[in-house]
Amino acid sequence: YGAPVGIFVGISSTFFSKLFSARLDFTILISLIGITLMAILADAFSGVSITALGIVLVLLYYLITTPINLMLGEEPGYALAYVASSVAVNVVLFSQVAPRLIGLL
Repeated sequence: YGAPVGIFVGISSTFFSKLFSARLDFTILISLIGITLMAILADAFSGVSITALGIVLVLLYYLITTPINLMLGEEPGYALAYVASSVAVNVVLFSQVAPRLIGLL
C-alpha cells in the first residue's frame, strides 16, 4: 500500500508498544526515523520478494539504529537481547507467514 501506510503502521505500532511497555524514552526518535527510512526503501523495492526484502530491511534497520541507540546510552545487554529476538521473529515471519499472506492480497 506504499510508504505512507508503512510509515503510519510502523510509527503507530512502535509508539504504542513503547508506551505500553513503559519504555517510552529517547530511543523512540531513532526508531521512528529508522522505520520511516525502511518504509521508503520497502516502497522503492516493492518488486523484490517479500521474504528477501523484509529480512534485508530488518537487518538494515538494526544495523543503523542499534549503534546509535548504544551511543546514546541504551543498555547493551537489553539491546542485544531485543535485537536478537526481534531479528529471529522477523526472519520466521518473513520466511513463513509473509509469502502466504501475499497470496491473499
